[in-house]
Amino acid sequence: MHMSLALERVLEEVQNLTPEERRQLLEALRAAPPARVPPRLEIVDRVHGKYAHVRTSSEDFCARKTHEIALKDRSNRQ
Repeated sequence: MHMSLALERVLEEVQNLTPEERRQLLEALRAAPPARVPPRLEIVDRVHGKYAHVRTSSEDFCARKTHEIALKDRSNRQ
């Protein structure tokens, strides 16, 4: 199992701490509330809600094509 580069860097930095700094870090980590990672579907729902007003590229394409067809129809009628 490979560690991320960020985690490797953190571990390297921890090795450079004094024993007192390590003790303080350990106390801070124990006191911190556990991180809550939202389930994947919750993240997807949040993103969909945040960008609900943004048209997708396929919607933009359809709108442009509809506009082009309308312009072409108008020019053909004249």
